[in-house]
Amino acid sequence: MPHLNGLDAARQRKQSTLSVKPTVMAMNEDPYLVGEAFRAGASAYLLKQAAGLELIEAVERVPKGDTYLTQNPAKGLDDVSLL
Repeated sequence: MPHLNGLDAARQRKQSTLSVKPTVMAMNEDPYLVGEAFRAGASAYLLKQAAGLELIEAVERVPKGDTYLTQNPAKGLDDVSLL
């Protein structure tokens, strides 16, 4: 995205009346940034190197109202508040 990053786009969506459920795909595994993505309104967070099956699972779960968190950063999220 040439003018926004994923977090800014999720924040803008959260402030709008659109019923979009953003999925963030990033290279960063930092638990703080993962938490920021969910606080900004993301419904899923995947690493760009995640397996295709993870993307399929996220795409199937998010429209049902679930969230999806890629497997790798989940290990460091014990003390990060997602909400």
